[in-house]
This record gives sequence, structure tokens and C-alpha cells, in this order.
Amino acid sequence: MTNGLLNSFPDEIIQCILACATPISAVKLGQASKKFWSITNTPLLWRFYCRQYFEYWDDRHCILEKFALPVSLVDWKELYKLRHLIDVAVTELLESILACQTGRIEKFHKIISFGYDAKDTLLRHAEAGFEYQDHLARRNAALGCLHRSIAISEWSRVRNGEDIPLERALGAFDLFVLEAGTGDLEDVRAYQLNFVDLANLKRYHKIWKILLPGSRPTFVLSGTSALV
Repeated sequence: MTNGLLNSFPDEIIQCILACATPISAVKLGQASKKFWSITNTPLLWRFYCRQYFEYWDDRHCILEKFALPVSLVDWKELYKLRHLIDVAVTELLESILACQTGRIEKFHKIISFGYDAKDTLLRHAEAGFEYQDHLARRNAALGCLHRSIAISEWSRVRNGEDIPLERALGAFDLFVLEAGTGDLEDVRAYQLNFVDLANLKRYHKIWKILLPGSRPTFVLSGTSALV
């Protein structure tokens, strides 16, 4: 599609097209003219790219708080650029680990230093297909180390007296089992809370079943009379 044809489109149509394009395509289009530069540099577009391309964010970004802010208060393009550079760095480090045996520990430490910002990249490599001869090595190379590092960090916060929710501290144990799987501490915490809710529901249902069929109306009536 030529720039001349795109120039004939309303800005809203171009923005819809960009939502289906890649961020790299948006950057290239923005270099074509002042009009395209303005359209491709809207905070709304780059917030969409941040949501679309990155699921896991390190705590230092306070990403949930940023998503709740008015879109113009956050430099979303710069944030996407940071995550893209981390993605490139993690990919290069991982490929270097798989290609060469020297310096592996230092490279693992560099990957882990990115925290959860590295997880999207590691998951993509963990899901590498059979077209990669080293697909099994990619699957298990660094994601397990990242999970264990995050778990240890949580326990260090507990030891230092920080106010950490109990389910989060206990969920750190699950990160050791998670290894190369998906999910994070928030997923583990949500599962724990759902499990507690289900356990309470089953407990109340068991109490209700203990009551004899003939006693259930009496139970209801007695409760009703107590309110009168």
C-alpha cells in the first residue's frame, strides 16, 4: 500500500490499520511524513502495543497503576522501546548460552536481572517448535532459573519484615514447581483465593446436607422469626 493511498485515508482508519500492524511497521511509517509521524506517535497506539506484545511486567514498572492512569501521563512509546531492547538482549544472551559453554553463569545472571521483563521472551523460546534443533534446551534453559530467583526474592522480602500477603509468600513455593510453565505469582495467588472460596462453598454445602429434609423449613423459619 503506497503512502499516497494512505494519505487519502482519515486518521481513524490509519490508526485501525496500525493496530493490526507491527510496532516496527508503525515506526517506519512515521518516518514517511509529518502526518504519519503524528499518527504513529500517539500514546494510545503505544499503550496498545505494550498490552498486545508483553504480558509479564516486572514490579518496578508498576504497570497496573500505569494502565489505570490517563493515557497521556505515561510515555508508552519509551516503555515499549525499553521492553523491546530487553527482548533483544535476552534473545541474544539465550542464544549465546546455547551456542557456547563458557560464561553461562554470568549470562544467566544477566537474564535473571531483568526480572519478569524477560519472561515473555523466555516463554517464546520455550515454545519453539521442532524446526529448532535445540528446542528442548530452549524450553528449559532459563525460565526455571527466573522463577526460582523471583521466589527467593519474595522470601527475602518476608525475612526483611516487609508486609507481604501470605498467599504471595506461599505462592513462591509453586514457582519452583512451575519451572518452564506459564503463569506468575499473581496467577498463583488468584488460584489460591479461588481454591479457598471453593473450599468454603463445599463446607457450607456439607452443613446444609447434614440437616434432615424435614428440618430445613424449620431452620429457615426460625431464622426468619429471629429477624422479626
